[in-house]
Amino acid sequence: LCQNSLELAERLIQMRVVHHLMYSMGNQDYADSQRQAALALEFLCRTFPIVDDHVKEAVTEQFYTNFMV
Repeated sequence: LCQNSLELAERLIQMRVVHHLMYSMGNQDYADSQRQAALALEFLCRTFPIVDDHVKEAVTEQFYTNFMV
């Protein structure tokens, strides 16, 4: 959804979805949810510098580097 509409992506950021995407990435019971959350978060990080900055602050440098690769 985010990739199809930057307007929607901006609204999701305003709704503070980033925190929930990071939480979903840690949910080991649902691998598909982890994957979808990671894809959405990666797109948001690459598209919006403010999201990228917040994610960098929230995780270790090594995790962030591996995540973005």
